[in-house]
Amino acid sequence: MAACADKNGVIQDPRACTFDPASIRCTETERPNCLTDEQVKMVWDEYRGPYNAQGRADMHQRLEQLGGVYNPDDPDLEAFRAHGGKLIIYHSWADQAIPPFATLDYYRAVANQMGG
Repeated sequence: MAACADKNGVIQDPRACTFDPASIRCTETERPNCLTDEQVKMVWDEYRGPYNAQGRADMHQRLEQLGGVYNPDDPDLEAFRAHGGKLIIYHSWADQAIPPFATLDYYRAVANQMGG
């Protein structure tokens, strides 16, 4: 919390978090307030996300097969705007199912495509 949260214990922007799980590695024996080498590796793996033996995320390729159906990633919303569409986007930093970073990237892409 000290490395990532504000004085109220809220993580405002996870991208600014500089926590290194190795900073709480157990120095001698395993205790409840420190991490073993195996646990440090597990935390880094969790931060990194899924990957295969070659270091790439196979899941991305599997999801990409249906991406055109399920992923709203085309930043060209001109037809939507031409029909009077208005878009409201909300995404929580705490969303466990969908990482918020893709939503931020999409927002930037739409803003660039649509002129601001």
